[in-house]
Amino acid sequence: MKDRSFYILSLLPCCCGLAAIQASTLFFDSGDISHPFLGLGTQIWSGDGSIQPLLAALRIQYVRLEAFPNWADVSQEPPTDGLRSSFDQYVNTWYGSTRLTNLSSTVMMLNQMDIQTVFIQFHYPSAWRTLTGALRTENHQDAALLWGAQLAYLKSHGLQPDYVELFNEPEGTWNCRVPPDQYNDVLKRVRQELDERDLEAVQIIGPGLAYLDHDSGGTLWVGALDESAVASLGAFSTHAWDETFDQGCGPDLLRQKWEAFRTAVWAKDPAFQRPVFVTEYMTGNHIFHGVNYPSPGSSYTYSASDTLPFAVRVFENTLSLLNGGVSSPMLWEAADQSMGEET
Repeated sequence: MKDRSFYILSLLPCCCGLAAIQASTLFFDSGDISHPFLGLGTQIWSGDGSIQPLLAALRIQYVRLEAFPNWADVSQEPPTDGLRSSFDQYVNTWYGSTRLTNLSSTVMMLNQMDIQTVFIQFHYPSAWRTLTGALRTENHQDAALLWGAQLAYLKSHGLQPDYVELFNEPEGTWNCRVPPDQYNDVLKRVRQELDERDLEAVQIIGPGLAYLDHDSGGTLWVGALDESAVASLGAFSTHAWDETFDQGCGPDLLRQKWEAFRTAVWAKDPAFQRPVFVTEYMTGNHIFHGVNYPSPGSSYTYSASDTLPFAVRVFENTLSLLNGGVSSPMLWEAADQSMGEET
């Protein structure tokens, strides 16, 4: 857009005791913004059609979904021959008709609402992980082949996400740990595999860390990305559960923690070509503005609450993230439910 201008009239005292009018013209560029706001997002679970009114009411633009099986629970060992055909057969055999039906109905609903999708992989085959929960280096290409097979399978059923997040919180061992340099390698391998399978339109976002600045995670994982890895990303992503470690903290904590991640991103993408998604956040704090209480019906730290102090803190966090440079904050979660219900 072109520059816009407007006049400001000010009253200034003059020597005769009367007010003199002075006009000033201010120019501003309405296209000169700090970063794009792409819309609010949230995590939902496949097959939960009851969530549609809430998505509409909140004008949700992005949804994050677990779209794949829990490969750690699959009894058959994953392929070891490194062939696409073997991974295609593996996914065809174990994806599951119920999961496919649930995902299809949910994606159809989201398409009708013009909501973009982020598919997340939570669980990887146990055979690929060390005793401490880390992805083995010899299975990096296998992870890429699994991603290619999964997305090719879904595409054959008319399902294709806008974005994928390769790992859920790769600095932790609860799903699959992938150290910084190894994440750099897996990211490039997955991007190449998707491109070779005619899935160039599917963008990868990452690294999807649990915290903005816990143990320097953002600095380490983003900092390890080389030029080719950055080029493989469609957007940066992280979670924002930093408040968990500082119960009773004020809303300024999240703003402080954001600085390290933003600085790491700017170092890799100084031209601001890629948006930043916070693919999980709400609050890990259960002392809100002096009110101390557990989440209703659950002792789970990240369960939602229907109290006003909780709502105020989540709203504060949303504004903090947007003001800091996030293009889409994605709430965990739209419906407080068991993570086993998505099947």
